[in-house]
Amino acid sequence: MAYKALYRQYRPQFFKDVVGQKIIVKTLQNACNNNLLGHAYLFVGPRGTGKTSIAKILARTANCQKFPIKDACGMCEFCQVYQKGETLDIIEIDAASNNGVDEIRDLREKTKYMPSLGRVKVYIIDEVHMLTPNAFNALLKTLEEPPKHVIFILATTEFHKVPATIVSRTQRFDFKNIEISDISDRLRMICNEQKIAISDESLDIIAINSEGGLRDAISLLDQIISYAGNDVSINDVYEISGSLPGEKLNNLILSVYHKDSAKAFLIVDDLIKNGKDIGRIIHDLVIFIKDALLIKDNIICKKQFSKEIITIPHQTLFFYIDLLNELQNNIRFTHQKRTFLEIYLVKMCNHKIIDFIDNSIDIANLKEKIAALEKDKLNFSNQNKTEHNKYVPEPLFTILDIQAVLSNNQREQKNKLQKGFDNLSKYPEGPLKATANLLAKSKLIAINNDYLLIAFKDLAECKTALKNPIKENILKIINNKQKFTNDLFAIKLSDYQIIEDIYKNEYDPIKNPFPKLPNIDFKIYKSPQKTNEQLSAYDIVSKEIDPSLIEIEE
Repeated sequence: MAYKALYRQYRPQFFKDVVGQKIIVKTLQNACNNNLLGHAYLFVGPRGTGKTSIAKILARTANCQKFPIKDACGMCEFCQVYQKGETLDIIEIDAASNNGVDEIRDLREKTKYMPSLGRVKVYIIDEVHMLTPNAFNALLKTLEEPPKHVIFILATTEFHKVPATIVSRTQRFDFKNIEISDISDRLRMICNEQKIAISDESLDIIAINSEGGLRDAISLLDQIISYAGNDVSINDVYEISGSLPGEKLNNLILSVYHKDSAKAFLIVDDLIKNGKDIGRIIHDLVIFIKDALLIKDNIICKKQFSKEIITIPHQTLFFYIDLLNELQNNIRFTHQKRTFLEIYLVKMCNHKIIDFIDNSIDIANLKEKIAALEKDKLNFSNQNKTEHNKYVPEPLFTILDIQAVLSNNQREQKNKLQKGFDNLSKYPEGPLKATANLLAKSKLIAINNDYLLIAFKDLAECKTALKNPIKENILKIINNKQKFTNDLFAIKLSDYQIIEDIYKNEYDPIKNPFPKLPNIDFKIYKSPQKTNEQLSAYDIVSKEIDPSLIEIEE
């Protein structure tokens, strides 16, 4: 006797055998039990979710000689004939191959004849969306007012292709993807009956690969049994399904996190040599990272995740997913899929040296710093100004330093550098991208071998530019192809405009190289309560005041 595929052997014969469609089953059972069957049904949903199976069960129950009943009895004459496949009262039509108007007209003529054995004639039209417009029109009137002894059941995977005039004349049922746990339980039952030794983890992998389709899951199990026999290992499942072992995914993510691109390339090379599809590698990486995020938040628990994976920060994992999602879109339009994968692995490996500027975090930090500055100013004004317990802290740079840069401005260097400033907003993606975006907001004022002078619109940007590592990154960008300067000053643009007006009117390189400037203090102070290593301890003051009034307690 020829072998019968498992999905055919285990196709449900009764409502009680259906997996994962509880609401639909209960509705149809109640309709059968209360003799409330409609004349036309439309079953909509993904492949392998039970549309055709439930259509056959409904047709069988409607014709059971014990009707009305919740489920076919399986014992009456009609049920016996149905099990032998000899009934003429349940007609299945494949609309993919019988989609013309002539076939529908022929069907319409045959609906006039009474059922031979059962109560009603049931027409099951599978893939109904494949009918031509003329065929739908031919079906329309019969579907609206069929003979009392006829029930139509239409099934489709592409609901949007079914005309609204057809939909409005049917009862629509939406079939959902079947839960992984339900598929695993069904596969376990089949394996027990077939005496197949297989682990629960292997069944879960098969269920995940089926993407919600029970028929696909059973077909994949059938294929794995053909390959491995009655004793199935998890490696057999990985081999046939194309999935990536958890250990490989774990090692690949860790090698990326530790910036070991060479090891990451070796793992990918090994996977490709073993027949793994590049699209599947990316897909499984996204799922793996998603599961890692859920485990970090104690939403799920999986044993194959190492403790080190769980320690990777959320922001880094989100960064990986963003890049992999971008990669999935890019490889659709190229034949160089492996090259793209390796390029993006290098991008992922560089995660630790990329500067992120999170606007919401920056705004919150700036608000805190502004509030602290206001509080400090209030404290300064209320303090006792006696000289024995007050002193002015050491300035990092003063108005004289600014004036020195302006007076020794090297115009040729400035003109060369200005061309680069004009293109900062187009700076290529990389570790200096965020700093380049900040620098693009500045105005290049002057430069010499010792200092670069730039101006920003607000005080917060000045402060950010003078902190490491941002300051170091600015100098890297400035001195990329030619060393222009060693250090930088940053001042407010409004302060510079006061100076600019004076220099335009009074500056002379010989007679008056240092015009007298107003009493504006640009000093950036080190707080004596904190060490030089605490970079956030810098305070910026930009006011028209006497520097001697700026005092800090020891």
